[in-house]
Amino acid sequence: MKKLALFAVVLLLPVVLFAGGGSQQPGGARDLSNFNPTGYPIVNERITLRVAFNVGPMHVADFNTMALSQKAERITNIRIEWIKIPGAGWTERKNLMLATGDLPDIFESQLNADDLVRYGSDGTFIPMQDLIRDYAPNFTRLYREIPMLEGLITAPDGNIYGLARVSSGPFMPINGLGIINKMWLDNLGLQMPRTIDEFHNVLRAFRTGDPNRNGQADEIPMTFQSSVIGNSGLTWLISSFGIAVGGSNFNENYVGVRDGRVINMATLPEFREAITFISQLYSEGLIDIEAFTLSSAEIAAKLNREPGIIGYSQLWDINDTISNPINNAAFEYMPLLTGPGGRRPVVYRNPFPGTIRGWGTITRACQHPEAAMRWIDYHYGEDNSIEHIEGPIGVRVLEGPSGFLYIRDPPAGISAQEDRFLNARAGMLAMPASIYRNRVRMPYTDVKVDFIDTFLEQYSERTPMMPVYYTLEQTSQMAQLQTDMVQFIDRRVSEWIMNGRINAEWDAYVAQLERVGQRRWLEIKQEAYDRFMASIR
Repeated sequence: MKKLALFAVVLLLPVVLFAGGGSQQPGGARDLSNFNPTGYPIVNERITLRVAFNVGPMHVADFNTMALSQKAERITNIRIEWIKIPGAGWTERKNLMLATGDLPDIFESQLNADDLVRYGSDGTFIPMQDLIRDYAPNFTRLYREIPMLEGLITAPDGNIYGLARVSSGPFMPINGLGIINKMWLDNLGLQMPRTIDEFHNVLRAFRTGDPNRNGQADEIPMTFQSSVIGNSGLTWLISSFGIAVGGSNFNENYVGVRDGRVINMATLPEFREAITFISQLYSEGLIDIEAFTLSSAEIAAKLNREPGIIGYSQLWDINDTISNPINNAAFEYMPLLTGPGGRRPVVYRNPFPGTIRGWGTITRACQHPEAAMRWIDYHYGEDNSIEHIEGPIGVRVLEGPSGFLYIRDPPAGISAQEDRFLNARAGMLAMPASIYRNRVRMPYTDVKVDFIDTFLEQYSERTPMMPVYYTLEQTSQMAQLQTDMVQFIDRRVSEWIMNGRINAEWDAYVAQLERVGQRRWLEIKQEAYDRFMASIR
């Protein structure tokens, strides 16, 4: 009996510790004698935290030997056991962890809103708002610069289950920009197009005028990458018809707001006009027939091919994709085009540029939540954020004569991106607009930023859809509704561009949307939007 009793105590002890998140003192109080609420180190006796991180192909460095990781361990006295999960397997591995309870102490990389709501409500993730208030001064400073930030990260039940990663430089507010081959315009004696009709004529000239001067009909007047509304899609042209389509970066594809009402942008007359126009371009052979299946690598290869074969496309940044110096110099950003009948263009503007919630989530497995919160907050310090996105100050990040920090040229034989990820993992951090204004210069983005500054305020959508949270019940409904709606719209738009039957099939399409679930889709989004807007007032 004594052995059985002892065995029962041994089994029960982890449950008691688990429930309290750490060792207990008499009366149930937490023992924080090893924890320092301010200053460094965070703990007097070293502890280990298990941290899950979504790694991409660029994360080739060993996080444990990376100088910044070693510096953080030295300062905080917290050792990290990294659980590095390749991006292709992130969703499956993360879901398995959540389903089985084999949890890390912290998910550093982003968890989606559905996960936060579902697993926050069942206790898998711990509420963080009190920890943030008491132990995250670096992060809470962002509330002053981004007033809606606290509302963005607060779940419908009033709890916060993860912070946000902020990298909101002046190059971040919008989707991809239209780029046009200025060298081809010059070779053909053409002016930069300013209207949608002029653009149409320019593409025709690109097809027939041999603008790359190689004597072959190998020119592709226009290409894009697979998704109509992605950064490398067709949103720049659609803007010319007075409609700002965006939101794909937070899964609000095709959703807009007019006079406080959430609407499906893919049912508006302007959208129909835009797709009709793009279909006309396709029918004339002016659009790349491979565009709907191109990967990022494949579109980059086309844009870098020499002699150049692309006349127009849409990209996040010319310098990010076009590395061939001749082609890089050939392209310029194309101004927004005036639409049919002189219609004013409207461009999508991200309401939270570069700000993504769901980073730095603490799980119920963590026995040291206060220390975990301070370790997370360490990364949101200004210098730490700069280093964790670009690399160590004094090594890869250097101070220029003007006092601004800048990024060194990469060592011979490696790209700027490779150099960056050898020195930084670019996880949790806070790089709001103020840091880019006052501390860090990114010269390779200057052309893009100057271009954005000429039109953003004048032409941007004033009431975009917000990155809302759905309740647990709504999340369950939206899991299928969102997939059904977006896939249906994507498929029909792609078909119409290729077959030109949009006008003949439009009424049937609108009716079919209701059968797919549009009414409930919009109702849920409206409820979530109203709740979000109320939370930030």
